[in-house]
Amino acid sequence: DVRNEDEVRNALAAIAAKLGRIDILVNNAGIVPHFRWGVPRWPHVADMPLEFWDKVIRTNLYGTFLCSKHVVPYLRKQNGGHIINMYGGGATKPPGALTYVVTKDAIRTFTHFHAEEVRGDNICVVSISPGNPIATETAPDSAKKELPGPDVLGDAFVLAAGLSLDASGRCWAYKDGKLILEEPMEG
Repeated sequence: DVRNEDEVRNALAAIAAKLGRIDILVNNAGIVPHFRWGVPRWPHVADMPLEFWDKVIRTNLYGTFLCSKHVVPYLRKQNGGHIINMYGGGATKPPGALTYVVTKDAIRTFTHFHAEEVRGDNICVVSISPGNPIATETAPDSAKKELPGPDVLGDAFVLAAGLSLDASGRCWAYKDGKLILEEPMEG
């Protein structure tokens, strides 16, 4: 559970113990509004229960924070590595994706600032946008027929894990088998 700090800490310790090291973290856990799957739109702010807001924020944003926080010591120990954060998605019309988009925009900002904190440790932190909705393994058959599957990301993670520190702090889109720099953030 990426919302639980003890579970995140223990999971990373178990991975490091089993594999001997950690080189890459991909922050991809999230609660996603699967509107393209025929799932109803999420509630508007005035109708949204606090518990719903909290669950999405804690999963998408806190999960990225906690996993990043606890992987950094492993990456420092070996003088570097990569943290790849998933970014993207959501439109304002029709309404219903606000909570998701808030987390993803926050993750993009988190990436930008976290990259500067760990640059001196030779840790590259980037975000990647898949560019379109994806039908995962649990999607209904109708969505699997309409949308691409996870394989649409091809070697995006391998390419991201090969980016240099010059790429750190930026958001990349994966298109046509390449990582393409999105408009960089200022500051």
